Amino acid sequence: MKKVKITLVSLIILIFLHENLEGQQYKYKKVSVELLEKKECDIQLDAPAMVTNKTGLREIVYSESSGFTAILSQQTQVKFFKGDAKDIGTVEIYYYSPKSSSNKVKMSDIKGKTYNLENKKIVETKLSDDNIFHVQFNNYYKKATFVFPNIKDGCVFEYESVLTSDYFANIEDWFIQDEIPVLYNQFTLKIPEYFRYQINILGGFAPTSDEISSSSRSINYKVVYEGQGFKGRQVEHETFNMNYSNRTLIHENLPSFIPEPFTANQYDGKSKITHQLISVAFPNSPTQTFAGTYEKINSELLEDESFGEIISDGKFIEKLVSFSGTETSIEKANLIHQYFLKNVKFDGSNYYLSDKGGSKLFKEGTGNSGEINLNYIAALNHVGIPTSPVILSSRGNGTLHPVLPDYSQFDYVVALSIINDKEVFSDAASTLPFGNLPKKCLHDKGWVVSKTNARWVNLKQNCSGKQIIQTNIIQTKEQILYSSKINKFNYFAYDDLDAINANSELDFLRTFHQEKDLIQDSIFITEKTDKVLKLKEHHNQAVVDDDFIYVKPFIHLPFDSNPFKQEERQTYVDFPYGMEYKFVSNIKILDGYNYEVPANLNAVMQENDLILKYSSSYIAGIKTLTVIADFKIIQTEFSPLDYEKLKFSLDTMINKLNEPVILKKI
Repeated sequence: MKKVKITLVSLIILIFLHENLEGQQYKYKKVSVELLEKKECDIQLDAPAMVTNKTGLREIVYSESSGFTAILSQQTQVKFFKGDAKDIGTVEIYYYSPKSSSNKVKMSDIKGKTYNLENKKIVETKLSDDNIFHVQFNNYYKKATFVFPNIKDGCVFEYESVLTSDYFANIEDWFIQDEIPVLYNQFTLKIPEYFRYQINILGGFAPTSDEISSSSRSINYKVVYEGQGFKGRQVEHETFNMNYSNRTLIHENLPSFIPEPFTANQYDGKSKITHQLISVAFPNSPTQTFAGTYEKINSELLEDESFGEIISDGKFIEKLVSFSGTETSIEKANLIHQYFLKNVKFDGSNYYLSDKGGSKLFKEGTGNSGEINLNYIAALNHVGIPTSPVILSSRGNGTLHPVLPDYSQFDYVVALSIINDKEVFSDAASTLPFGNLPKKCLHDKGWVVSKTNARWVNLKQNCSGKQIIQTNIIQTKEQILYSSKINKFNYFAYDDLDAINANSELDFLRTFHQEKDLIQDSIFITEKTDKVLKLKEHHNQAVVDDDFIYVKPFIHLPFDSNPFKQEERQTYVDFPYGMEYKFVSNIKILDGYNYEVPANLNAVMQENDLILKYSSSYIAGIKTLTVIADFKIIQTEFSPLDYEKLKFSLDTMINKLNEPVILKKI
């Protein structure tokens, strides 16, 4: 008995080890026939591909010629099952390399191969230099693209590279998770004793192994003695041992990253390892602090010739705009805003600095968001409208650290004016009317750059979209006829107006949201201004069974189904603005029918974060049933802890709005 018990325990241990070491069975440069013949991913059967092995080594190293540099050596192996070969076989790597700096950043030693199984033999195809591309992605990052050859169902491809950078203060994040499953991910960090980094492991996956060790290296360095008297300048080479702190993190069997709806930054949802340099303390030298404060950045920007000098020189506007006949600040602000919109074209590049003054900007007629808005701010200030720049990170760019800022986190600047004692946002790089920010800027908070009132400011204040749909529904013997007035205001109108401006009214109407189970007869625009869009639409629904007719009371609902599908959520739910929907439907019922209408409802989530009011009334004299629903999303941000309540509340509200009215023949 005792012997059997030991055997069972040993067997359980072996099974456990096998399950947890599964990700390590595939080695880089060790592509087997077994791997090439594999038909599906063990941890996610429907995955089109999987990362079988990903390793990275990040080191801060010293050389006499270059000083301290950051080096990242990485290797990745991917198994492709089937799917979009072009998508899977194109790899993009982003790395920090500001285009305005002279510091050195180099990606080298790029190698890659594709492996295919042909007649039971492994055939290798090398990644050629012609399929490797480097471009400046934005003002701070470059993008390397590898396009792998001979990508076929069942193949395996591998790649490796070395990134050497002078920017040891700006270390790229190491992604643990990917868009496809990751079986094995190993990341090693080796940091000299003089450097202090804040390292965070973000996401919902704990490492299967986290090992910390120490080591030392012999460092050669040069000492220069100026000398005195007959002894001239002398250079000596010395050696000392530098201690290193090492950490290796292993993650295994990670599911693919699934983008979540209503997220300001999908980038924030991926599990990753982040690094931020706090300080460097060399022997016999004062400590250098790298983790600055927002107050420090505020002061530096105000003194910067590409920021502070630009916003202080708005005299150019005198030669461009006549203010005769304008008396109020709001009139002057609107005039300047319109002049910028008509005479300077936004080139599509987001930035918060400018190397152009106002005269040069208007002479060239085009600029990025920094060039346009900093000069716009200068013009507003020049005519007596107190205006401060607000720097921010746009939606999709990443979330600003609340305490430890980094210039590379910012990518946009807008104007904040004080008019009639009220704060008014505006953006001259956007087509939206004065007093509104584009949706991409509605991202939590921005930093007001000011000599006297620097602070955080809520970018979403007073931002909302409203939609009112009034529908007259008439029952006939053969059809249910719908006639609807659709009125959209503010951000709901802005979204559609952008679509119209990008193409045409006809293209917009052709692609307007189609209603399931209804046939659209006609649709046309009745009113279009810079803040309002109104449409009329006609539908019909055939009567299939005249004993029981199911009538859809509301059209163009906020959601066809609940957008939140996952059981849990790792990131904040972030609606860009508050949303309000009002539906009023009048249903004219034929003689010989009565009706069954859904019960009234007054549902509220938490402290009025979400509200649904549903009610109905019937006027017998004109045989008309009126059904009214008010749906509001007031709170725009919900933490992962509130996700379950939000998901349940939306389920309740969406189901309610989709309940039919039943007409029954008497």
